[in-house]
Amino acid sequence: MKEGTRKEDRRSAVVTGCTSGLGRSLFRKFSGEGWHVTGCGRRVDLLDSLRTECGPDAVTVPCDIRLENHVSALRRAVETTAGHIDVLVLNAGALGQLPLPGFLATSVMELRKLYETNVFANFTVVKALSGLLRDGAVIAHITSDASRIPYEGWAGYGSSKAAFNLAVDVLNLELRGRNIRALNVDPGDMDTEMHRLAVPDADASKLKKPDDAASEIYRLIVSLKGE
Repeated sequence: MKEGTRKEDRRSAVVTGCTSGLGRSLFRKFSGEGWHVTGCGRRVDLLDSLRTECGPDAVTVPCDIRLENHVSALRRAVETTAGHIDVLVLNAGALGQLPLPGFLATSVMELRKLYETNVFANFTVVKALSGLLRDGAVIAHITSDASRIPYEGWAGYGSSKAAFNLAVDVLNLELRGRNIRALNVDPGDMDTEMHRLAVPDADASKLKKPDDAASEIYRLIVSLKGE
């Protein structure tokens, strides 16, 4: 924190799933724009390198959002270092079994795992952090066109994202009284580790760069906040 700046005056963002891809790019973007940023992920080495890259106002927390005690630790970290949240980006997610299986080849156990991360874990994060959201805050859930367009092999992932999309739309209605916006953001197809795992034969030259997508999402969020 810059000398002379009160903690309550700093803009604060939280990004889940920030170790790679879009999440990492979003973390770096908010940090580069002068925000206090708290990020979480499961790969400690990548969290450490991100914190080193972004400096003293960057906080990273090892966290599996499926585990309530991990999410509680994330909340404590935000409460201690920032004290509030102006932007919450729900970026963490799971693809499931690879290569992506067809509907009838998807086991119920695998489907439950997908919903555990893409639906229930995100519920846990929002509920745990909701008390730290300030007036005018924005919650952005990173979604996918697979949540609304049927692609072969994407029944599990797509339906889990669609389920949380609707939950976010309801949340947006319910938080109007607190002047908080909740929205789903589809960044498009990007050249990320997740996309390469899902579609290994995709032409990377035709995919959006995560840094470009992060800049677009950042501009959208700050416009919603009237900045």
